[in-house]
Amino acid sequence: MKHRILLACFAATSLVLGSLGSLASSANAETPIPPSTIQATSTAVYFPFDHRVSLADAVSVAIGTKMKNIVSYKFETQTQVGEYGTGGGQTPTDFLAKFKENYGTVPSFIGISVMSPLDATTKRPTLTSRTLATGKPVAPLNAMSAAAVAKYSPDATQSEIMVPQAKVSGVAPMAAASAEWRPNNVEVQVQRFGARTWLIQRASWSAGASPANVQDGAGLEFEVNLYNTATSDARPACNGNYKDHFIAKNYGWNWIAISNPAQRLNAVQPYADYNDLSDPCNRNSMAIGIRYPRGIPQGNNSIYSITLIIDAPNGDMPSSKVGGLVQQVSDSACFAFFWMALTDCMGLTSLPTSQPLARMTLNETKNWVAAPNLCWDSPNFGTTPATLQVPSRPGGCY
Repeated sequence: MKHRILLACFAATSLVLGSLGSLASSANAETPIPPSTIQATSTAVYFPFDHRVSLADAVSVAIGTKMKNIVSYKFETQTQVGEYGTGGGQTPTDFLAKFKENYGTVPSFIGISVMSPLDATTKRPTLTSRTLATGKPVAPLNAMSAAAVAKYSPDATQSEIMVPQAKVSGVAPMAAASAEWRPNNVEVQVQRFGARTWLIQRASWSAGASPANVQDGAGLEFEVNLYNTATSDARPACNGNYKDHFIAKNYGWNWIAISNPAQRLNAVQPYADYNDLSDPCNRNSMAIGIRYPRGIPQGNNSIYSITLIIDAPNGDMPSSKVGGLVQQVSDSACFAFFWMALTDCMGLTSLPTSQPLARMTLNETKNWVAAPNLCWDSPNFGTTPATLQVPSRPGGCY
């Protein structure tokens, strides 16, 4: 989100790009980045708990630290990892109730993130991460209900995602190129539920394509972009409350990554990509990143898949033009500035361009509008146009 050269290239050329690979490599730390080049003036410092606890106990522990500016509570279940954002107008009680309604269980909480100013010279935060002793009972690691797995699990939707796309688009599915990193199929759903707007992305790799082919030293960011008619000047030189003037606000949101059944996702380090310092005023770029996409587990039928959900407070507009893409971003700055939240250090340096670095899910030049709902499928590695999702399709747009 602070690295939008790729998006500008898309807009200028209307090309669909792509590229390879990502587990961490010591080579990524070889070129120091001058602190003066970093735009961020604050970052979220993560404080892990000594063990899993309930949300009520997590809030109690957080209050006991006397730290201000707690921005999120990190949670997990057997197949999910995510964060409950404190700035989205949703109380802990409301969050748990909605979580139970949607997933048939409640999560356990494993840490908090606290916003900390950065020293202007060194770019180090004033807070230092440490493990917090909770003194509370260990919370169970629960599983999603069978109904929730059927609705949200990536594997559960493969027969719906992969087969109808060729029928709808009229284009035969493409075979994967050698060392293809791009997901074959990405399904995107933008839907309004009361006071919240959900942005759901389901990505799947098969037939030779694999997240293991993401290039060394790269993560992936999956984003849905919302547009309005504001100026295209770069932030923060925007009108007041500029992040509100879309169908969804780009702050205070909850997010969840869902893996195959019985697989946990903490090791791949998903993260909320809030950093939008270089984005124009007329775009809310809402994204979830994965630092180590090579670790995305393989599921049924040799398919790699992941579901990413942003649960955001509604914005003040009834509709927004939409676009989307999946892009590789470098993690090299996260070695030099290891104390920074991933949203602030990912994508600060360039990746080799021997292969394309991104894959569109929807070109904004199609001028599709979410008013406030819109759902689409992006087949064939993003090389063929997206198709609108049939509203009555199981698991589809409501």
